[in-house]
Amino acid sequence: MKKQTKISPADYGFVPADPDPGFSEEHNRAVIANSIKGSEKYRRKQKRDYSENLAERTSALAKYLRSVETGKGESDITKYFGRRKLAELRGEFIVDKLKRAYGAN
Repeated sequence: MKKQTKISPADYGFVPADPDPGFSEEHNRAVIANSIKGSEKYRRKQKRDYSENLAERTSALAKYLRSVETGKGESDITKYFGRRKLAELRGEFIVDKLKRAYGAN
């Protein structure tokens, strides 16, 4: 009985006649499992970094809004944060937005 394959007849020219003698199904499975494990670890790290950056931005904005509400702080957001910090916070937002748009979370 011939073994069933998922190779299209049009691709037979690219498939070697004899399988790789050093091929190990167990090693192949281990490599795939390790790749999945690494991807999940990376995804968790990205999610954690995103949450930390989001927390920093929301905390900074909340402090600014509280200072404006009480009348004790500067009402101009650029003067409150400074141009450099405001650009940094805005840049982090834009990077996160781009990552979400292109599926890099």
